[in-house]
Amino acid sequence: MKTRCPFCGRKIRVVWEFHGWSAYCDRCVMDMGHYDTKQEIVDALSGKKEPILKPCPLCGNKVEMSEFEFEDGKPSYLVNCKFCRMDVGFFNSKKKAIKTWNKRKR
Repeated sequence: MKTRCPFCGRKIRVVWEFHGWSAYCDRCVMDMGHYDTKQEIVDALSGKKEPILKPCPLCGNKVEMSEFEFEDGKPSYLVNCKFCRMDVGFFNSKKKAIKTWNKRKR
């Protein structure tokens, strides 16, 4: 498998762990998620699935994206850490929320 890190472009390391397949980038020092099959890793990193969210810069834990609908009826998206609850605000599109989260400073 010649899948590359979407952040630095280096080859990722794929390993089997007790809960399934995991993808890691040694340069970015990040866990890119856990998957049931190697093909799911390829799909996720090639853009066939939603882009990967970087871990929280404060605590290193996984983050999640939530969708909210306010009074105007338009969806808003929030990316925040499941552990420390850090976020970068609400956005009108998933793409903008992911891009902003992944580009924030440590």
